[in-house]
Amino acid sequence: MNQKTITRRDLVKFAGVAGVLLLLAGCVPVAAMPTSAEGTIVGSWMTECTADIQQAQFPVLFTFNTEGSLLASTGTPGQSIGQGTWARGRSGEIGYTFVVLLSDPAWLQPPGRNVGKFVMVGTLQRDAGKDTWSGPFKTTVSDASGQVFFNETGTLKLTERIAVEPLN
Repeated sequence: MNQKTITRRDLVKFAGVAGVLLLLAGCVPVAAMPTSAEGTIVGSWMTECTADIQQAQFPVLFTFNTEGSLLASTGTPGQSIGQGTWARGRSGEIGYTFVVLLSDPAWLQPPGRNVGKFVMVGTLQRDAGKDTWSGPFKTTVSDASGQVFFNETGTLKLTERIAVEPLN
C-alpha cells in the first residue's frame, strides 16, 4: 500500500487554503458601523483647513476613532501622519490635539533626519442641521531642539464623511 506521509508543509498549505475559503465565505456586504453614523464625529473625513497667516486653504484627511485616537494626513513630503487624541466636551464640542513629525526631504543626505514637529490643537462644533463639523485651531511648529519658530491660527471644517462606495 502506498501511503503518503503528511508533512508540516502540507498542513501549512491546508491551513492557508482553509483560511482563504473562510475569509471568502465571510465577504458579504455589511452596513457601516453605527459609530460612523451621521451626528457623530467618529469616522474618516475630507477636511478643509484654512490658515489665517499663510492665507491658504488645503485639504486634510482626518480619522476619529471610537477609543479617542485621531489620525490626520496632508500627504506632504517630509511630514509623518499626524497622530493624536480627541475628546467630547460637556457642551458637545470636540477637543483635539495631534502631532506631526517633520523630517528632511528625500533629496537631502541623509534623508529623514528629524527637523522638528508640528502640533495642532483645536475644537470642533457640529454644524446645525448638517453632517459637518467646524471650528478654530492653532498650530505651533518647532525645530528638533523644541524652539518654536512659527505659529498659525485658522479654521478647520470637516466637509465630507468618507463612506464605503459600491465596487460596481
